[in-house]
Amino acid sequence: MEQKGFIQHSLRKVANVYGFTHREIELLSLLMLYGYRNKELAKELTISEKTVKNHLANIQEKTMTNSTRELMSLLIQYLLRADERNFTNTLGTRTTDVARLG
Repeated sequence: MEQKGFIQHSLRKVANVYGFTHREIELLSLLMLYGYRNKELAKELTISEKTVKNHLANIQEKTMTNSTRELMSLLIQYLLRADERNFTNTLGTRTTDVARLG
């Protein structure tokens, strides 16, 4: 799966946990893939910079994070765990078995 597809697929799973809207997933995808600033996100999504800030505030409230950096850390940890699960499922081994191979 390509990088963009993997991130969007994973974010949809995270959305089920945190209740992200479709627009919030779009914003997070761009933020994670390209590291866009708010102004760039607004341009790409054809919304105002204030709306971007509102979306980010809503996302941070839902995830109980205090900053965009903390939010990115949370999402990266989720993606790494999801990737590890996919890896272990592909091999047909348990996560603990993969950890021992380390």
